[in-house]
Amino acid sequence: MPPPAESRPVELAMLLRIAQVPRVSDTHDFDNPVRSNKREEAMPRMIFITLPVTDMPRARAFYEALGFSINEKFSSPTSACVVVSDAIYVMLSTHEQFRQVSPKPLILPSEGATCLFAMSCESRAEVDALTNAAIAAGGKSLHDPEDLGFMYSRAFEDPDGNGFGPMWMDPAAA
Repeated sequence: MPPPAESRPVELAMLLRIAQVPRVSDTHDFDNPVRSNKREEAMPRMIFITLPVTDMPRARAFYEALGFSINEKFSSPTSACVVVSDAIYVMLSTHEQFRQVSPKPLILPSEGATCLFAMSCESRAEVDALTNAAIAAGGKSLHDPEDLGFMYSRAFEDPDGNGFGPMWMDPAAA
């Protein structure tokens, strides 16, 4: 059984307030796991991704330059809540704040890959616009566009080295 939410860092409580869902430890019977994807909550499943950043003002400016907004209600001098969509949020955290959230050693994204984030776009033009905005805001292109006909993608890193892959897929192919 995972530790109770009260013993976890404050960020978990902040994320639960954003999602406005009950804690898993309050609603889940760990002795009788559910084997269904059905959710009892009336809200959609949401994703919260926490990324370590070295310079909070620079990171905020970068993600705002991509067209995302910052939810100031859930931001502080050491963290920022980037609203990607109604169901996806990126929590930017200074290295000190990130270390409070995870007990594992921090691996800097500029020195090693921990994951890459693929992001669907409405069109090829949006893939290009998002990548070009990232590069103009201080990001780095990772490779030339990949065009498979039914799918088009590019890739970039934010100034801290976190990798993103905006992509478009023909709905008929999905």
